[in-house]
Amino acid sequence: WVNPDSQECNNSKMKFTFSQAGTYTFEARTHQGGCSSEWTSKTIYVVPFNPALFTISPEKDTIEIGDADGVQLTLSYDGEEYAGEYALRTDGDLTIDGSTVYDNEITGTFEVKAIVSDIVVAKAWITVNEVPITYTVDNVSVCEGTDEAVAVISASGSIYGRTVTVRDEDDNTFYPEYNDNNDAATLHLNYLSVGTYRYKVYENDVYKTEFTVTVNSLPRANIECPVDPVVGDTWTPNTAMAEGMTYHWWSDNISDLDGTTSCCPTVTFTEAGTFSATLVVKNNETGCLSEGATCEFEVGEKPQVYFLNCPDSELSIKDSYYTMFLSAGDVTGKLLTWSTNDEEIVS
Repeated sequence: WVNPDSQECNNSKMKFTFSQAGTYTFEARTHQGGCSSEWTSKTIYVVPFNPALFTISPEKDTIEIGDADGVQLTLSYDGEEYAGEYALRTDGDLTIDGSTVYDNEITGTFEVKAIVSDIVVAKAWITVNEVPITYTVDNVSVCEGTDEAVAVISASGSIYGRTVTVRDEDDNTFYPEYNDNNDAATLHLNYLSVGTYRYKVYENDVYKTEFTVTVNSLPRANIECPVDPVVGDTWTPNTAMAEGMTYHWWSDNISDLDGTTSCCPTVTFTEAGTFSATLVVKNNETGCLSEGATCEFEVGEKPQVYFLNCPDSELSIKDSYYTMFLSAGDVTGKLLTWSTNDEEIVS
């Protein structure tokens, strides 16, 4: 095309109609006064479609690290699945196998491009998340006076790199200790009073689960110690039987009591001496044991019983003597003193 002499031409335009797809390069330069400019070029890609009519639809736009199925992408043109050749491209944060996208164990949201004839015709965004961890914690039950309660927080996978915290009902935050495998964390809690305490577990400030810690009161052991027992007496040391309790008795020198697990054993003292007995009560539901209750006491000899054959009637002056008989069983080694009117008359 030659510009006629004497005509201004600030912006020349030429129109082309393409009859088939392909790559076209146009070159142009100017000639004036026998001189020519440098060539300038423009490459145009002609495709047999309208890029605006392409869409790409993932079956899901969110996956988790290690998802074996990945994400299946479908490229459509004007509402129907595209049957021509195309390719999927990413910046390397995802792996592409045909029309399926897999994660590279990197979290984030990544762009996937659909390319037809070297032209980006559609885009999709795939989000890769951490694998969610399930946390389980058994409720904890301890007895009054225990130094600490230990709660073990078990995880379904590795918690490495995740912040696991525990909060009480007053929103105080505790930091459990991770184990060597990073699949559990242990929390040590100290208590002073009986009661039930509720705790919530969080991962990166997101609520996961909760558990309770119950501090149980101790049962009480009660012994009614004997008062001035003697040989032949019987003793029932405990009469306060409680439901759901197991009783444990210990005694070094009361054989009928030592090892007994009933509430209220009855003991007969067969000899004199110093004796002791200890009782511990166990709550069968909580497993808590009472403090030991102990009795220490002396069992005396059974007192001697004496019988006199006193006169049946008054004695007269003419009676020169009266023989009194003493019935007392064995009095070997005992000193017996006779008196009348509180005055000793004979030993």
